[in-house]
Formats: sequence, C-alpha cells, structure tokens
Amino acid sequence: MAYKIEFWGTQGRAYSDLVDYFFRVLNGETLDVKIGITGQAINPIGQASRTGEQLSGVAEAWIRLHLDRGIALSAIPDVPTTVVDFWVENGNLPPTV
Repeated sequence: MAYKIEFWGTQGRAYSDLVDYFFRVLNGETLDVKIGITGQAINPIGQASRTGEQLSGVAEAWIRLHLDRGIALSAIPDVPTTVVDFWVENGNLPPTV
C-alpha cells in the first residue's frame, strides 16, 4: 500500500534521552504519529553526530516497515538505538528487524 509520510517536527521528552519525531501519514485518511528515537541526548566519545535528516529518515523507514506489516500506527514502538546506528552507517534498516 502506498503511504505519503510527512515529517513535521521534533520534541524531546523530559528527563529522557528520547526525542519524538512527529509525522503525518496520508493513506486515504490523515493520521498523526510520533516515533521516539532513543539515545539522542547521549553522544559518546567517538560517535559521529547524527543529522536531523538521518534521524527523520530512519523514523520514516520505521513507520513504513511497520505499516507494511499491518501494524497500527498506535502500536509502532520507538526506534531502538541499534537500528539508528545501523541506519546511519548503512542507509537502510537492519535485515533482522
């Protein structure tokens, strides 16, 4: 199924290393979804900085993966740091997710 996914902003969660990425999903109806990406307040020594484009890209791919599997928007989990790391290094989601 074809989905149009539009990124529209971010917001950090209080007392957390998680940042929410907000998207509007259009597939005949308009639905808003937020996807959290963990580990964003921590930048260990030697770890390359992640750009907003990389992070919104992995969040959009994460949404598409779950929608293609028939998972409801409200049930999509936050993106784990390991998935973000793989995306930044390879430009796609790990084959094992």
